[in-house]
Amino acid sequence: GIEGPGDVDNSALVVLTDQFNDLREQQKHDMEQREEARREQEARSQSDVNQNSEDELEGLSDDALRNKVVSIGKVLLACQVMALPPMTWERSFDRPEETRAINRVGFLFLAYEVRFWYWELTEMLRKLLMTSLLVFVYDGEPAQIA
Repeated sequence: GIEGPGDVDNSALVVLTDQFNDLREQQKHDMEQREEARREQEARSQSDVNQNSEDELEGLSDDALRNKVVSIGKVLLACQVMALPPMTWERSFDRPEETRAINRVGFLFLAYEVRFWYWELTEMLRKLLMTSLLVFVYDGEPAQIA
């Protein structure tokens, strides 16, 4: 007579399960291939953009490059991305804007002298060594994070 749910042949279930698993694997493989192709295309287009930007800047004169940087700076300033007010330093203490700027941020650069330029490298190396030593001295301890 009529077969009920309990009477289904086990071999038919195995075949259906295998076919389902094969289809699922094929879909997974197809999705991975599409994703890989998308990533390759994205990498190629990004590489083209980077190459075009480098080529565009390579041919510019110093004045044209300076103008381009200034125009980008103006856009950033208009978007309120820049924190410092736009001004050039003419190394003249006669202008009140420059005196005000030096009073505000002069501590960052007034102590430096051009003839001792190599001390900046020495300081950076010292800081690198001091922070790198934490990795070895305090290995696996909370003080290592400091």
